[in-house]
Amino acid sequence: MGVFHYSLTDTDLERILSRIEVQKTYPPLMIKLVEEIHKEASILYNDVKVLRRMASEILDRGLVNIRRIGRNTSALNRFVCGIDGSFYVLKSIGRVFLGIIGLALVSFTKGFESIRQPDIDVKVLIEKVKPPPPISPEDIIGIRMMIGESKLIEKASSMGADFVFIDGPIIDPPSFSDPLYVKERTKALINSLEKGTTIIGVVKRFESTIIASSLGNDELLDTDILPILFNTAYKKFGIPRDTATYTNPIIISSSNGNHLSAVFNAYSEEFAKHNYELRIIASFIQPGYGKRPFRVEIISPESSDMEEDELINLVAAWITPGLDVPLPVYLAHHSCMIRKRVAQLVLSEALSRLASTAEEEDLSNIKALLECGEVL
Repeated sequence: MGVFHYSLTDTDLERILSRIEVQKTYPPLMIKLVEEIHKEASILYNDVKVLRRMASEILDRGLVNIRRIGRNTSALNRFVCGIDGSFYVLKSIGRVFLGIIGLALVSFTKGFESIRQPDIDVKVLIEKVKPPPPISPEDIIGIRMMIGESKLIEKASSMGADFVFIDGPIIDPPSFSDPLYVKERTKALINSLEKGTTIIGVVKRFESTIIASSLGNDELLDTDILPILFNTAYKKFGIPRDTATYTNPIIISSSNGNHLSAVFNAYSEEFAKHNYELRIIASFIQPGYGKRPFRVEIISPESSDMEEDELINLVAAWITPGLDVPLPVYLAHHSCMIRKRVAQLVLSEALSRLASTAEEEDLSNIKALLECGEVL
C-alpha cells in the first residue's frame, strides 16, 4: 500500500480549531448565539445594501474613477527588489526580553526575466532589551526592525534597484513620529531617491479615509466602501472578473493639502530640511472581482520617466497568477517571517549548545526557569 501524504495549510488548521471550539461550547449558549448573530446579520445586510446604492451613485457622478489595469511593458525587465521584516519577542529573566528580528531582501535583477530565480538575502538579529515602564518590548523591537528595513531600502538602491517594494506604508508606521526615527527613515528614503530608485509601499491592512473623506463622509473608513465600490464597478462597466482595477491616483503633499496627518507633517518637515518635498502618489488596487483591495503608495525621483498611471500599472503587473499582492512583497514577507514555534526552537537550540559548556548547577537553574515559564 502506498503512503498517502497530505499537508494542512494554515487556513485548514484554523478551520479545524474553530470547529473544535464550537463543539466545546455549551449547546444552549450556541443556540442563543446563533439567534443573536442572525439578527445582527440582517442589520449588516441592510447596511451593505445602502453602501451598494451609495457606490453606484458615486460611480455615476464620477466622484471616484475606477480604471482597468493595463499591461506595462516598458519597465517589466528593470531591477526590482522586495523588502520586509518581522519579529518575535521572548521573555527572559526579570524585565529583560529577547527580540528575534527577521529581515528579507528579495532581488529580481532583470525584472520579469529573473522571476523564476530571484536572489533572496535573509538576515536574523537577536536584540536584548529592558524597556522602562510603560514602554513595551514589542515597541522597541518593532522600531529596531523598521530601522533594519530602512537600511535595506538604502542597500537595494545602492545595488542599483530601479523599484523597491516594501510591505507596508512608506512612512512606517503611520502612527509613530519619534524625531530620531523620522530622521533615519527620511535619510534612507532621500538617499534612495537620489540614486534614482522609486519606492513603492504596499499596505494590505489600512484604516485610511482617503476615499471616504473625499466623498464628504466622516463616518466611513476606506475599508467600508472600497470593496463594494470596486465590485459595483465590475458589474456596472462590464469589467472581466479576472482583470485588476485601481482608483485614480491621488497626490498627497503639503503643497496641495490633501489627506495630511501629524505624522506626514513630521516627515514633510524633515524632507524640507534636505530641500525635498514629500510627495506621495496614493491609489487602491483590487486584484480581481471580489478580492481584497490594498493601498499602494509611491514616491519617485525627479528623474523618473514614468507617469502616475504607469507606476500603478507596474505594481499590478507584479501580481502574478495565484497572488493577491505583488510577488516581491509576497516573497519578502514569507522569507522573513518569524513564527512563535520557530522562535522557541531557536532558543531551545541555543540552550542545547549551552548545555555542553555550562556548569551542571547553572544548567539546572536554566531548566528550572524554563519550566516555570520565566524563559519561553
